[in-house]
Amino acid sequence: MSTGLRTHLAIVAPIVAIAASATPASAERLSFDHRLYPPLKAALDSGNGELVHYDGGNPKYLYNFIVVQGTSYSRWTEGLEIVTRLPARNMTAPRDWLAEMQAKLPRGCAAEVTVLSEDASSLTFERRLSHCPASMAQSGLYRVVAGSRSLFLLGALYKGEMTADMRSGWLALLASANLN
Repeated sequence: MSTGLRTHLAIVAPIVAIAASATPASAERLSFDHRLYPPLKAALDSGNGELVHYDGGNPKYLYNFIVVQGTSYSRWTEGLEIVTRLPARNMTAPRDWLAEMQAKLPRGCAAEVTVLSEDASSLTFERRLSHCPASMAQSGLYRVVAGSRSLFLLGALYKGEMTADMRSGWLALLASANLN
């Protein structure tokens, strides 16, 4: 196995581990085709461990972030957020997660949300923020997928206005997300 492939697998391993470690052995797993957004594929293929952030401190809420543009988790412009969480009493459906995201915005931060698609187990939406701290992405495309034992969120984030090419690439990636 080449060094590049080993490094790539080492970076991707925590992402794959999200679904496996958040729920029992028979858990659902979210998969998506990262090749549909070439800048994401390039970031993963780079082998740069600084571009991947993993927080598994709470087994009920696992968080990954892949930097697509930027040098590290603390210095990014574009990235992919991947979250796996166990459903709670007040958090069982994709719309519940959207409502929580809106409720947790900092004071004075305004959000414009547009639902792009929705079915019984998933919600894809766009969120544009204004009057928010500079550390927050102004543009976001999200897909929430609900399984019977887990909730998954993919969020394509950009600190600025996404171009049409960025938007279409991210939407293709989000549309590829499904439970295994």
